[in-house]
Amino acid sequence: MQTNEHKDYQFVDFLKFFFCLCVVAIHTTVFSDIDGISAVLRLAVPFFFITSGFFLGRKIINAEKVEVWQITKRYCMRLLRIFIVFFHDKYY
Repeated sequence: MQTNEHKDYQFVDFLKFFFCLCVVAIHTTVFSDIDGISAVLRLAVPFFFITSGFFLGRKIINAEKVEVWQITKRYCMRLLRIFIVFFHDKYY
């Protein structure tokens, strides 16, 4: 069930930008003295988990049965490369 339909998720793009700023803010002490702001900033992690799962699932659903393994393998390899780059110093 391959479709060439491309949906534009502008609100998701806006939220990605907002939550990227939240990730930066939570790693600084800029908002540390404001009560309750930490809870809002910490919503970034679940947001990114949910949206990445949604877009991966959407890609798999729209793919041919033969392509599902390739899509999954590419996704995992991309995350593995990022993991190795950012956590190299911790484990070596």
